[in-house]
Amino acid sequence: MIDNRIASKAADRRPQTESHPTEKAIAAANRRAPGSSATILLIDDDPAVLESLRRVLATGDWAVVTAGSGENALARLCERKVDLIITDLRMSGITGWDILFHEGLQHPNLPIFVISALSINSLGGADKFAAEYFQKPLEMETLLAAVRHHLRKGLDRGPPALAAEIAAPPSVISASQ
Repeated sequence: MIDNRIASKAADRRPQTESHPTEKAIAAANRRAPGSSATILLIDDDPAVLESLRRVLATGDWAVVTAGSGENALARLCERKVDLIITDLRMSGITGWDILFHEGLQHPNLPIFVISALSINSLGGADKFAAEYFQKPLEMETLLAAVRHHLRKGLDRGPPALAAEIAAPPSVISASQ
């Protein structure tokens, strides 16, 4: 009896999907118009590095979203769908490590690039979880080539047939069945 009352109260507090404006706004932001460019999330707590990389990436046909901290990055990820993440590892608060593991588990096909002043031997395995690793100072042409490669690979991959079936609306079962 007590369990039923708790479950009922929890259901009363749960937002209704159709009427919850935040969910609608997030869903709208996550939709991308056909033919629109890919979106890159760039995360670094050094404003000079962030701006420099943003300028370089903006020369491509991509939308570049920046975040100066891990906390800002998570907010950006709630606001819109991204096709690639480039993150510094060492930041205060939510780190690049946190982003790498959280997003890697949530979206295993999402390419995440790690940029760091640390040598590859000092990364503690982050390079094994990242799609690409770049040591600072960055070779911009190498970075751009890797971005192009991974974004092209993502477009070529396409959704598997089973995922399309799962995403399709359920068929209506008539009352005669």
